[in-house]
Amino acid sequence: MKLVAGKVNRSFLESYLENAKNHIDDIVEVKIAVAYADGDPKLLSWCLESKLKTTFYCRFDHTIPANPRILEKFLKLRSPLYVCKLVPELFHPKVIWWVGYGVYIGSANLTDNGWLHNIECGVFFTESELITNGMGTELQGFFTTVDENAVNLRQEIIDQIAEFEKHKKMIDAEFAG
Repeated sequence: MKLVAGKVNRSFLESYLENAKNHIDDIVEVKIAVAYADGDPKLLSWCLESKLKTTFYCRFDHTIPANPRILEKFLKLRSPLYVCKLVPELFHPKVIWWVGYGVYIGSANLTDNGWLHNIECGVFFTESELITNGMGTELQGFFTTVDENAVNLRQEIIDQIAEFEKHKKMIDAEFAG
């Protein structure tokens, strides 16, 4: 187990992604559960480029926690390898499980700020540590429960998010003016 605290201890989440690349033959799939996702996350790009089975769970509500461009990318792929599911409202985990390599559990979302700039804190467990302490079974249970409470990404949801964005821009403009 290692503490991942970015600038505090010079242990950055991005370095675990880089190390995962060295263990790609061990990785069966990647399971991601985060509240917020923005920009062009290197993790998602790497999963797609590497053709790794990837399930991405993200919060869905009127605050637009997941950038619609990220969601549209999943929708356009239409592949059983790359699944995006949304969990309504009270969903706030930050778990990235490279199944076969290890898991990050902490405070960083799938955003540039979370990975590169903010002071975030979490822990990384290797797959062998997960097996030794039985946490792999608990993680699988966590993702099963999340999946049971999630909805598959559909075009109607993207359209609804576009409406949220339009209203948000109008409200922001009113407060700015």
